[in-house]
Amino acid sequence: GSLVPPCRTETEDNCKYITLKDERDGKEYKAVEIGNQVWMAENLNYAIEGSLCYGDDEKNCEKYGRLYLWSAAMDSAGVYGEKGKGCGDGKVCLRPSGSVQGVCPKGWHLPDSTDWSTLFAAVGGRSFSGKSLKSTSGWKRDSSTNAFGFSVLPAGLKQTEDWYAYMDIYSYISSSMEQDSGWVRSAYFDYTRDGVSYQSVAKNNGASVRCLKD
Repeated sequence: GSLVPPCRTETEDNCKYITLKDERDGKEYKAVEIGNQVWMAENLNYAIEGSLCYGDDEKNCEKYGRLYLWSAAMDSAGVYGEKGKGCGDGKVCLRPSGSVQGVCPKGWHLPDSTDWSTLFAAVGGRSFSGKSLKSTSGWKRDSSTNAFGFSVLPAGLKQTEDWYAYMDIYSYISSSMEQDSGWVRSAYFDYTRDGVSYQSVAKNNGASVRCLKD
């Protein structure tokens, strides 16, 4: 995709924002237009079985959004659509054709690898997009510019039963693309890196969710 010029500096914010209202619980989210995509500019905070607040603290949900098991992110119970039905831990979920709404509000969907690649290409390539997509505050070490208003926060990860880790250091944002029966491909932002990478996250871990407008 063609490069999108940065819309935000330290003193000005000329990004194109919209407000998304989730009709299910009335919560409102900021979303931002980047190239030909419109992304949520904050993590989803819709309570559903299989989602948690970091450290079981509601304040963390308000700031960072919820952490979702992959089954919850994909809506494996089929509450909002059929495409992610039965997708969970321990089995391979055959790639549904087209976008998967998952736990996202109506008219929005979970990103797949192509969606992420389109975003990274638009903002200058994967080697630099971490720096320009991360929020300028909240990270353990701050060198981010948030030049596109995307505002990734270091929400950390829910790992095993009661173990939360990496808040202020990492962000793992889920996708609809699985690696195999136990792992899913996620976009990974790190406080030490200017780039973004794709990392495998266990399906029984809890990661952040960002939705993309259909």
